[in-house]
Amino acid sequence: MAKPITIFLVDQHALSRSGLQKVLTEESDFEIVGATGQPDEVLDCVKTLTPDVLLIDATLPQVDVLIRHLIAYKPALKILALALDCDVQQAISLLSTGATGYLCKQIAPPNLIHAMRQVHRGETVLSPRAARGVVDQLMQSGSGSPNNELHDLLTEREIEVLQLLCQGLPDKEIGQKLNISPRTVNGHLSHIYAKLDVHSRTETMILALEKGWVSLE
Repeated sequence: MAKPITIFLVDQHALSRSGLQKVLTEESDFEIVGATGQPDEVLDCVKTLTPDVLLIDATLPQVDVLIRHLIAYKPALKILALALDCDVQQAISLLSTGATGYLCKQIAPPNLIHAMRQVHRGETVLSPRAARGVVDQLMQSGSGSPNNELHDLLTEREIEVLQLLCQGLPDKEIGQKLNISPRTVNGHLSHIYAKLDVHSRTETMILALEKGWVSLE
């Protein structure tokens, strides 16, 4: 039997903490190793309990500083932040500080469970609203067209797939536009992830837009 994903919860509201525990403990591959509402207890708890994933309340005071300290101590720790309202600037700040994902607390339980597994695999997870805002921010500094660096990394077909991925199209629609099957699209995405050293569509999109390899305009 596979080792369960160990999770530590940090939420300053007891009711919210209790609700998250109830949702997550119903999954056979999750193990809640602890929970707290006190930010000053988190680092010591992580040192003692060594969780795989930390689910943290993004409304905590100086949450970015706390995440920075946690990642400095344990770089492999995966951190998923939950915010009351998805704030783009906070999303960018927490991701750059070391968080693996950023979601709104309004997320449905099945989607949260799926996100926890994604984060555990090292995939960057963003709420759709935050992702759109992050893209808009990054596009402001992008050059807007593929450059020599990208052509050295990817094939022409992979660049086409990358451009459509950054427009938010699912595999099926990418395939329709390029006259290839969704399975072939998935194969191209696997190659793109490996060549760019990323693990998800969101990470790929952020990297491509940040470097100015593609444009959504």
